[in-house]
Amino acid sequence: GGASGTAAEAKNGAKGMEPRGEGKKKAPAVELVPLGPLHEAAAAADLTRLTELLTLQDNEDEGEDSRHPLHGVNVRAGETEMSPLHFAAATSSDPATAASCVSALLLQGRADPAVLDCRGRPPYFVASHEKVRDAFRSARAE
Repeated sequence: GGASGTAAEAKNGAKGMEPRGEGKKKAPAVELVPLGPLHEAAAAADLTRLTELLTLQDNEDEGEDSRHPLHGVNVRAGETEMSPLHFAAATSSDPATAASCVSALLLQGRADPAVLDCRGRPPYFVASHEKVRDAFRSARAE
């Protein structure tokens, strides 16, 4: 881990808002969205719980309300504003399990792999292992 480049981030420039302080205490433009069950299951690489939640979401959301923070597969949450797919990709859990979680989110949950976190990174970029990156490539091919 470690925080890489506030200099690089500053160079890219935050358009509109001037950061006060060194990014430690950002005044959130929107209320911080708490992590939902999907985020927690993905972070824990709990494939059983994740697929349960995705099945519930399928049954509940016949419409397109992906903004619901509890079940929205593309909802960005927490201080890092990561989606469940980010959490699944970044988990330090067993790579095969993490890859299965990524596949479940992409294929069953129809998660958007282009959702960016607060640092402008897509889920693929935070992938912890080659097996996880392979899961993204396989899902794209489907």
